[in-house]
Amino acid sequence: MKEAVKQVASLVAILVFITILLVGYRFDLPLTMELLFPLLIKAFVGASMFWIGGLIIGDIVIKGIVEDIDPEHLEPLQGGFEQRIHEAKRKQRVSIVERQFHIDKTPKGTSGSVKDRKK
Repeated sequence: MKEAVKQVASLVAILVFITILLVGYRFDLPLTMELLFPLLIKAFVGASMFWIGGLIIGDIVIKGIVEDIDPEHLEPLQGGFEQRIHEAKRKQRVSIVERQFHIDKTPKGTSGSVKDRKK
């Protein structure tokens, strides 16, 4: 999503740069450095402002859309990474509880070794 926002902001910045160049250039005068240099600075500053503004506004819009989605529906969209972490933690807790349960299940008076359990 962030890459798309960057691409759209860059496209808008390029369009603004070209627009400022075309609108700001006086076609009745010959092209000289005295006319071109301030025009390039204006176009660069305008394009930079639109690029930064596009990144900020795009980020706000994307966050607004993503936060509007329920967390249950968002998890599969993000690849289920958090869900896999919770599943692994749950399995780890279950295995720890099972180990404790088997140890506590040995008859009292025995050491709980494997040899005693086979008898």
